[in-house]
Amino acid sequence: MFFSATQDIAIDAYRADVSLPSERGLAAAAANLGYRSASWIAVAVALVIADHFGWRLAFLILAAAMALFAVATVRAPASHNTYQPRSLRESVVAPLRELLGTRAP
Repeated sequence: MFFSATQDIAIDAYRADVSLPSERGLAAAAANLGYRSASWIAVAVALVIADHFGWRLAFLILAAAMALFAVATVRAPASHNTYQPRSLRESVVAPLRELLGTRAP
């Protein structure tokens, strides 16, 4: 659960960094539509392949598709955000305090 939530947050942050402020709503909608479509298509393809060729091939094909998406992630354009935190405190504690409404020292 923790890793899934962390991945979702990282993906949302990346999407916000690479899109212009005026495009962020459309980018969020497109990401949601893409996620849901990919999920349904993957399940449908896996069921059809498993019905004809067995589950082993179905899972191998899904694993190959995931590998292709991993390559696409590595090749994705860099973020526009050039800020680099200098310490763990600056990258974790300060944003959490800002989120919770207290001032960071």
